[in-house]
Amino acid sequence: MVSLVLVSHSRALAEGAAALAREMGGDVPIALAAGLDDPPGAIGTDAMKVLAAIEQVYSEDGVAVLMDLGSAVLSAETALEFLDEERRARVRLCNAPFVEGAIAAAAQARIGASLEQVVAEAEAAGRDKGIAPQQPRSPHEVAEPTPLAVPPEGTLKAQFTLPNVLGIHARPAARIVQMLSTLQAEVTVRNVTLGSAPANARSLNALLLLGARKGHVVEVSAAGPDAARVLDQFQALIAENLGDPPEEGATTGVVLAAVPEGALKGIAASPGVAMGKAHWLHRATPQAQAESHANTPRNAAHERQRLERALAQARERIAALSEHVARAHGASAAAIFQAHLSLLDDPALRAEAERALSEGFSAEQALQRAAAQLAEPLAQSEDALLRARAADVNDVVQQVLAQLAPSALEEHQLSADNTPLVLCAEAFAPSEVARLPANVVALCAVGDSAVSHAAILARAAGVPAVFGVGEALRTVGDGHTLIVDGDGGFVLAAPSATLQAHYAERLAQRDQQRRAAQQAAHLPAQTRSGKRVEVAANIGSLEDAQRALEQGADGVGLFRTEFLFLDRTAPPDEEEQYHAYRAIAALLQGRRLVVRTLDVGGDKPLAWLALPKENNPFLGLRGLRLCLARPEVFQVQLRALARVACEFPLHVMFPMVSTLEEWRAARAMWEEVAAPLGARAALGIMVETPAAALQAELFAPEVDFFSVGTNDLTQYVFAAERGNPALAHLNDAFHPVVLALIERVCQAAHAHGKWVGVCGELGADTRAIPALVALGVDELSVAPAAVARVKQTIRALP
Repeated sequence: MVSLVLVSHSRALAEGAAALAREMGGDVPIALAAGLDDPPGAIGTDAMKVLAAIEQVYSEDGVAVLMDLGSAVLSAETALEFLDEERRARVRLCNAPFVEGAIAAAAQARIGASLEQVVAEAEAAGRDKGIAPQQPRSPHEVAEPTPLAVPPEGTLKAQFTLPNVLGIHARPAARIVQMLSTLQAEVTVRNVTLGSAPANARSLNALLLLGARKGHVVEVSAAGPDAARVLDQFQALIAENLGDPPEEGATTGVVLAAVPEGALKGIAASPGVAMGKAHWLHRATPQAQAESHANTPRNAAHERQRLERALAQARERIAALSEHVARAHGASAAAIFQAHLSLLDDPALRAEAERALSEGFSAEQALQRAAAQLAEPLAQSEDALLRARAADVNDVVQQVLAQLAPSALEEHQLSADNTPLVLCAEAFAPSEVARLPANVVALCAVGDSAVSHAAILARAAGVPAVFGVGEALRTVGDGHTLIVDGDGGFVLAAPSATLQAHYAERLAQRDQQRRAAQQAAHLPAQTRSGKRVEVAANIGSLEDAQRALEQGADGVGLFRTEFLFLDRTAPPDEEEQYHAYRAIAALLQGRRLVVRTLDVGGDKPLAWLALPKENNPFLGLRGLRLCLARPEVFQVQLRALARVACEFPLHVMFPMVSTLEEWRAARAMWEEVAAPLGARAALGIMVETPAAALQAELFAPEVDFFSVGTNDLTQYVFAAERGNPALAHLNDAFHPVVLALIERVCQAAHAHGKWVGVCGELGADTRAIPALVALGVDELSVAPAAVARVKQTIRALP
């Protein structure tokens, strides 16, 4: 592999360029020769530092040196004079823009390009900024970009219309380059719409310079042994929206040529299509008791007790809802209700409620006054994300009011004859979406947005939704037929027979695909080329395990044991844990069972476990760190697991591992309790921190397996808390830098004969599955409901 040296007058500049280059280059060796040591941090370059950097990453495949300013070139040229002739011949000084060149060079080096190709691609990187390459200042020739050969006879061609808004931008281009790295074919792409010349499809910059955007037609030409596979994989990439998430107005299935006349246009909040009878959600608003300001202190104390009792009851209800959503739809969706739990303890809410109580207001009035202080500024904000958060405050308040006056709020009163219903409302509270009856097939709202928590939960549940329809939705009465097109973002009220037939056909096609997947759910998941991928389930209980087996899961890839520890005043003892773990192991009858040890702290605090207050609990005492700090809790769990391991095959997995020392300490505690029992189990780690991924080569000889938790890994890679809606744009587990870390783990594991699973939500994303399989992932562990669909996706892969 070609390595890189970055020569800069500024250490900070070099480190920034290197960080960007590593996002594209993964494990490409990169050394820095930047700044001066005397005085420390001084601006400048030093030929000896350049020489040391070249020696540090020297490769027989070659070294590409990039420089920022003129004197950096002089230092690099001087350094070359100190190399022996053989090594000097394998070093090239690149006449490339420093940052763009480093990124382009790293991308090419990663896929095994030659030194000449790496240099040529780096020097071409300035063209999209209008930068004309300068004459080389190195004593060595800089290779010209390799010209494309004239396509031989037998070249296969296909044209594709780009479906995504940004077309071939950086991420799809990187996917194309990576996809082609394993195929033997000469491939070009040209933008037919703009009449461009063919571009080398293995060149990131060449692809970007096509200027291909949504609706443009591109022609792919391929010649060579894998030409047919190239076109097949391009077709699959187009079908996946080039890896981009669906945008508003984007379509993912069979669609009409245009939005039908008379359609009610809204916001595509959750994809999919559904047809059913409209049903408006009518809520009774609790009326605060009218009370005098002349309440006695005794009455104020009574109201305070009522409010505290209602807050505690609401907390239990929301915690149960969070657990239900986590099991059904994953941790990210459940994080919404963890945030709701935090709202119950919000000091501003508490202080304002206490002030109202002391002034003689009832518990209901005090709560509503306090909530208004929090929600009104949010609701009036110009920021859509902040306006959406006002709905969370109101939802929590309604949960508490329901406990103060249980008869005041009505649950969904829907028909019991299983008639498909489209639920309509002014806007939806997150708790309402989380508790939808089974016969609700879609949601429509007068207001609300695609960034609301209600929309997020609808997407997680797979319920089509169109929000922001406006006043026109109010003209729709209960019982009217509605078609909700969550792909196109519109609603059809009283649709014609022709439209109903069209959408009925679409629904039938999707149902047929689901049925086909379900019928084959118990068959192995194997690609057409014969690669077997285990598809396991994420569970939190015996009931979840039963459902997983019914859905065709090959085993359990993640048993979240923390569900045994939540919502109680004391931890479960060894006997209770043993029976819980044993019941699942017995049910699986020898199938793989991966049990994650207690993973709490951060977003999952325990009432019975007194922990110090942390400014940032997500970076604090959580997962294995907490278990090692509280061995009296950890050892009880390990003893229970060891007893099960004496009877059934078992995999034990430690969460939130960052260092070898943590892993070794956990392994030692396991051996301490397991050895007296003669228990044996496979021991592995979750890869949730960048530190664990970057040290995979060190962990691989010692662990028995890895499981990548993409939810937390993404959060820590981008330093963006995954439950924060304002940072949703950074919550992208499909980003190349996350995929590069997964690839690194796979390479390290396979080099030592170990397997790698993915148990985060990325594993159920049909857009990501082809990439994960190509990177070498051996197991995907997903929600039970997703097992059949994931298996079907794998079987369709080449």
